[in-house]
Amino acid sequence: MSVHEITAKINNSSILGMGSKPDSNSTNRHNTLSATHRLKNSFVHAKATVNPTSNRLSFVDAASSIDFNSSYIHFQDDWTTCGTLDVNRRLVASGNFSGCTYKVFNSGSGAFTCLHIARPSGKGADALVGLADDYAAQKKWTLVREVKTVGHIGVNGCKEIFLISYLSPNRQIHTVRVNLNNMGIIVDKELFVDKV
Repeated sequence: MSVHEITAKINNSSILGMGSKPDSNSTNRHNTLSATHRLKNSFVHAKATVNPTSNRLSFVDAASSIDFNSSYIHFQDDWTTCGTLDVNRRLVASGNFSGCTYKVFNSGSGAFTCLHIARPSGKGADALVGLADDYAAQKKWTLVREVKTVGHIGVNGCKEIFLISYLSPNRQIHTVRVNLNNMGIIVDKELFVDKV
């Protein structure tokens, strides 16, 4: 199944939930971009698939394989973690959101950088968001989409939020916020479409 078909299934609600995701220790790229900005690459190539029986979307670790169609960005507390969205990885996903911020930047040369920005609760919750924005400005990246996830946990049984971005052949980025219950079933979603 192509990433376009997977994205269509998410948008038309035929995917009922999320399945597996890569282990947090599995990476293709894990390097600090800026210690000052608390920003690092932390993603693994993955194979996105939909189980035809359970209708769940899974991201299977493809770190050592050339058979991949996506990148999965790992969450790390007190850091902004990044992954690449481009013609080789048209799908980027990240889970474990519970108030974090997700951003997609046009980083030039046909590539986009997707960020999972940790937001610890309490005073200074947006400090890492500001540092990520500063880094992006220094690199001359332009913001394509920002999705805040604060306030969703607990609503309609939501226990985790998943963000998925898809780079379509017609130069649009479709970003979907997917709210999941404790069984990984989708309880809410929102689609954002941006021309790039």
